[in-house]
Amino acid sequence: MPHPQQLPNWTMPATPQGYDEPVAVMDAENSSSWRPDFVAWERAGFWESTGFASQDTDVPRNALPAWPWRDGFVPTPKDWQSIGFLPFV
Repeated sequence: MPHPQQLPNWTMPATPQGYDEPVAVMDAENSSSWRPDFVAWERAGFWESTGFASQDTDVPRNALPAWPWRDGFVPTPKDWQSIGFLPFV
């Protein structure tokens, strides 16, 4: 069952080759700001972004997850988990 605040036609894109799973990355300076992405855990470091598909020039932008939520909704980690993302805080 979809989340009640999820956009009705939103679907999760396929995980790009070389990446492990979808993550929702919380902005370190604004805990209500998130970015849907994919992660390669082997390349992801605490202060590095090289493990994220959004930082990989070989991953087309249209292969990244689109924002899945209705305008004005501020998701929590639990909301992200409910639609298949691992919250990365």
